[in-house]
Amino acid sequence: MLQACNQDGVPVILANFKRSFVERMRTKQRFYCPVCGERVIVKAGRTMIAHFSHSPNSSCAVVRGEGEYHERGKLHLFQWLKNQGLNVTLEKYLPEIRRRPDILLRLGRKVIALEYQCAALDREELYKRTEDYRKLAIEPLWILGGNRLKRTGARKMRLTSMDQSFLTRYNQSDSLLMNFYCPNTYQFCLFRQIQSAGNGQFYGDLHFLPRRHTRFLLLLQDRKPFQPFLLESWLQEKQKFRTKPPSKWTGRLHQSWRQWLYQKGYHQSLLPSYVYLPVFGQYRMKTPPWDWQSRLCLEYLKGLPLHRTVSLAPCYRLLKTEIKPSSEFPLISSPHDPIREYLKLLESLQMVSFENEHQLKKQTPITFPENVEQALSDDRKIIEALQKQY
Repeated sequence: MLQACNQDGVPVILANFKRSFVERMRTKQRFYCPVCGERVIVKAGRTMIAHFSHSPNSSCAVVRGEGEYHERGKLHLFQWLKNQGLNVTLEKYLPEIRRRPDILLRLGRKVIALEYQCAALDREELYKRTEDYRKLAIEPLWILGGNRLKRTGARKMRLTSMDQSFLTRYNQSDSLLMNFYCPNTYQFCLFRQIQSAGNGQFYGDLHFLPRRHTRFLLLLQDRKPFQPFLLESWLQEKQKFRTKPPSKWTGRLHQSWRQWLYQKGYHQSLLPSYVYLPVFGQYRMKTPPWDWQSRLCLEYLKGLPLHRTVSLAPCYRLLKTEIKPSSEFPLISSPHDPIREYLKLLESLQMVSFENEHQLKKQTPITFPENVEQALSDDRKIIEALQKQY
């Protein structure tokens, strides 16, 4: 930990002092954990950031191993917030819930617990910690370490199943967002307007900002409205999906889906362009968009008669086992409904129309392209139609 109290009860942050002065403090002062009262050890090597450590057999309730990368990042964030004139406390212990957030921030009547997470975290611990803060009307704000950022393209990154639990949405008007910070480069990475493409791949608006040029409120909001250029990136992936040799597509789920296509007499490269469209709620689906959207289109919508009012209920029954519970995403205050979002996209393309919240009509038949060239052309037309709506 970065902060402890000396024998006079005065809080001390070792990292604020030069190494030579820390060495004098080590010999002349005693330091104690502000949570449990145990005496703690001064750690101050030539390469590590100066900090305090409990003894190996400590009984402290909030002891947790934190690496040097985490300690530096936490200190950077604390100093960054303090330099903005904000009311912040480092490693404040909350006895009611026996938690010690990395940083506690007060903005008027709002209290925020900032947690800087660099190591793997058990999903249950994320849920429990978030729930505990909210019991005290404290809003958790998670910033992931830059060491967890797995960038795979200009607007694309891979998120593990656990990382996806950190997806954040504050209200219905907000898109998904995530924040990263790297103490090695002194940079934030703001990931905004995030959309899942399936298989752990996520698209979005990526911004790398120097810490000194970043204000705290940027972490809580989108910088700008939805960018239609993100649809262009989606189109490129969809074209790869049609033209990539099938042998390159591996995995049990994908093989199962291809077997289902084969039994239906369809081929991946010649699916209707209504299949594999971007919806913000894709993160809640267990299968990639081409899988569940093709099942919905070909097993239900394709067989519907034109201009007849039907219920949405069969859509949800068909895909009920494919939807993840909203509880897996504790930082999303208003969960998306990917099935309804997809049907709304089809309505914007004039394939269906909603009669009310629970019923729709099919307006045009679902047709298949005759060859790959036509399929690619149809994909382009649909993406261009969606771009005009933003």
